[in-house]
Amino acid sequence: MAEENDALFKEIDEELRQDKANKLWKAYGNYVIGGALALVIGVGGFQAWQTYDINQRMARGMAFDAAKVLGSGNKSDEAIAAFGKIAEGNSDGYAQLARFREAGLLAGKGDYAAAVEIYKMLSEADGLAPQYRDLAVVLGAMQELNGSGSGTTLTDRLGSIIDAKNPWRHSAREALAIAALKNGDRTKAREHFQNLADDATTPQGLAQRAGEMLKTIIQ
Repeated sequence: MAEENDALFKEIDEELRQDKANKLWKAYGNYVIGGALALVIGVGGFQAWQTYDINQRMARGMAFDAAKVLGSGNKSDEAIAAFGKIAEGNSDGYAQLARFREAGLLAGKGDYAAAVEIYKMLSEADGLAPQYRDLAVVLGAMQELNGSGSGTTLTDRLGSIIDAKNPWRHSAREALAIAALKNGDRTKAREHFQNLADDATTPQGLAQRAGEMLKTIIQ
């Protein structure tokens, strides 16, 4: 009899558990299903976004390469327009590279003022790494000197770039030397050129130019 009672109690207990489970499922089942669906949708959405992002990057990469081909094929106007389109409304790596290319092509056409404006924008871009902002400062200074600029405002902008740890220090010093010459300060120009000629880390071509300029200044 006791065994029969135990079996009955177990059966009743099991039914109560099942009934409780059914009630819980009715109460919360929709939330469980909803959560599972949200997870699936979330994963699917993330994968779709990844695919879209990759496709976008590939498309921008192809557009950048096409613009480079135009630039190397003596179609500078078309290349300038193409790089401008790549950069328009974007701040990613392709946009920044496109701006540098656009400015270089504009300078090559003799539109120094437009090139300087782009380099100025790049030098102030928050999303650009410091070394590339410094590069924009140096390139902008060079084009300013190529144009009608006197170079009187370059000292402050280039002063920190001639630091021994800066990768663009040699070009910055050359820009300062040219600016000094343009302003009639031969002593300061000689100082900068001599520094370039004596510095063992100065690139060979730049060191040779500095040596030639020193001969010219001394004569």
